[in-house]
Amino acid sequence: MDIFEHIMKEHREVEAMLERLSQGYDEEVFNKLRLSLAAHMKAEEESLYPAMNDQEREMVQHATEEHRGIDKMLMEIGRSSKEGDSFIESIEDLTSLINDHVIDEEEQMFPRAKQMFDRSRIDQLSAKFDEVDERITQKAT
Repeated sequence: MDIFEHIMKEHREVEAMLERLSQGYDEEVFNKLRLSLAAHMKAEEESLYPAMNDQEREMVQHATEEHRGIDKMLMEIGRSSKEGDSFIESIEDLTSLINDHVIDEEEQMFPRAKQMFDRSRIDQLSAKFDEVDERITQKAT
């Protein structure tokens, strides 16, 4: 699985967790979501984003800013009440932010990256993404 396939697989997993949380708070699912997003975003920021930054600085900065917004929203949700409509509304806002980010990556960033990099470079980026993703996930368990 290359970096693009791996990222898209994780996007679908996050979407499924958000869908579950849209029905109400589930501590296990919420904690898994936070860990998955932390590992995923760190892996992107240590692999794909630096590789693209020289040629696509604005795109990379935008994606990184979206990551900071996702982090901030997750922290706020983690500190707030998990009961009632307030939690559901927060998850809906988070879902919207993540969906916008996913569309940007899958429809703009990935096609551009595939133009920029040859197979060898994609393999290197894939290995780096996998290593960081695994390291962050393992550290938390």
